[in-house]
Amino acid sequence: MTDWNKWLKKRELCADNILYVYRRDRKTIIHREDGEEFELFAPVYTLLALFP
Repeated sequence: MTDWNKWLKKRELCADNILYVYRRDRKTIIHREDGEEFELFAPVYTLLALFP
């Protein structure tokens, strides 16, 4: 099982610096304010449940 909170902190992702989250080619893409994108295979609802 993945520790999502640890994964998010390592990549400096928080609710304040994420512009949007979407699906592309069966992957979840997290787009940060600085233009960096992170791809993962976790469902979107798994990640969104971690944020307030």
